[in-house]
Amino acid sequence: MKILPHTIEHDAIWAVGTPYVSGGNDPFNRTSFGGKMVGPGSDCSGFIVWLFRRHDIFAKGQDMTADGMWNSFERTNETVPGPLCAFYGTSERATHVMLVLDATSEISGVELFDLCIGACGDTGVVTVRDIYYRDDFLGFASPRR
Repeated sequence: MKILPHTIEHDAIWAVGTPYVSGGNDPFNRTSFGGKMVGPGSDCSGFIVWLFRRHDIFAKGQDMTADGMWNSFERTNETVPGPLCAFYGTSERATHVMLVLDATSEISGVELFDLCIGACGDTGVVTVRDIYYRDDFLGFASPRR
């Protein structure tokens, strides 16, 4: 299966290379955060919120931090079809979140198994990585619909 236009994976790939901006929640436009204009760009949770809102997944008023998503999403021990996130942090709280790319998809013939995409402060851009690239992997969770 190839990535089709207007899918969450397509939109995530479209944003690769856009800047990491603390507090940002739109890879392509400036937004308000804490009374200031930031961006264009997004941080890890802002990137997920941007994707989910584009696909009517994320409810207004829901906690939009990585830890808020970790605590409100349905946790799973394995990758499952549909929007799925990988979370990272400590036993006390999630500090980072990325979108897991559908393992049945491919980009230019490259399978997306065990890959995730998100805004990363260490690279300064939205990037594709191996799911287990960090030692503090907490697990997978999917938004409740």
